[in-house]
Amino acid sequence: MHPHVHLAIALSVGFLLELQSEEFLVFVISNTIIDLDIVFTSLTPYNYKNHRLFPSHWISLWVGITFIGLLSHLIFWIGIGGFLHLMLDLPDWGLPVFAPVSLKLSPHLLSTPTTDSSHSWKWFLQKYYENKLIVLIEILSMILLLGLLLLHA
Repeated sequence: MHPHVHLAIALSVGFLLELQSEEFLVFVISNTIIDLDIVFTSLTPYNYKNHRLFPSHWISLWVGITFIGLLSHLIFWIGIGGFLHLMLDLPDWGLPVFAPVSLKLSPHLLSTPTTDSSHSWKWFLQKYYENKLIVLIEILSMILLLGLLLLHA
């Protein structure tokens, strides 16, 4: 999903769970900051084109952080925020569910590029917004957030 969807869902879940200020903040930040790893795609030794192959998109990492978080409530909410991010990423382009053992992507709705020329932003945006389910998720996430904001105002 795109960053604005991650942000809208994280804010909505934070409102619904009535998280306290610190918990709310670390939950929302951990949910949205994960995609900053896209900056490093060209800097890796393997020159990964897909930032979802990075450890920041490994389910095992976020499950581990959540379990460590059983000792600290803030770390727990960091783990849950990251885990929610990954659950939102599963449907569109997929994730390496069994990483670090395997970096094979899970089944997903959108086709992956077959050549390097397909890696343009225009290509990704076109494929993303051609999918009606993805667009519906985006619209519903914004409606949910706006509704919750109006209720909390």
